[in-house]
Amino acid sequence: AMLGAGFIGRFYADALQGYRSKDKVVSIYARREESAKKFAADYQCAHWTTSMEEAIAHPDVDVVCISLPNNIHEEAVMLCCKHKKAVMTTKPLGRNGEEAKRMLIAVEEAVKKSNFKSNRVATIISSIAGGNDSREKLEKALNEIDNAMEIVSGLEVFNILSEEKQIGD
Repeated sequence: AMLGAGFIGRFYADALQGYRSKDKVVSIYARREESAKKFAADYQCAHWTTSMEEAIAHPDVDVVCISLPNNIHEEAVMLCCKHKKAVMTTKPLGRNGEEAKRMLIAVEEAVKKSNFKSNRVATIISSIAGGNDSREKLEKALNEIDNAMEIVSGLEVFNILSEEKQIGD
């Protein structure tokens, strides 16, 4: 699922569907219906919604990509935990250390409660949004998710650090 139909969401969708033919956005959430519909049409996405939880809970969703304003990251991560979905998010993870810590604890607790075979969940992906090699780094991050998900079933959250600056930095 893609959460957010703006510039960053489109950046990720272009990278996912344009550079990795095995990935497809199957659900899009946007706060405005017209934005969700346009994104769905542009990326041949069958499901669109203005309900974040509906997008995350969609049965065809394996991984959720959060490309929302920072003040909505925590809500989205908590819903991913609730619905046992792998998650990646734009940086920063949270608006402050306390918010980021709450998300990390929630992810770790979701893994423990689900009796997954691995408890090596550490943090959430912080993907890049700029730079000449940003698409290659995003593809590398996604490949790492693929490899890890083959080994561990269930909710996994991985930490990929970027040296790139976000657009606008």
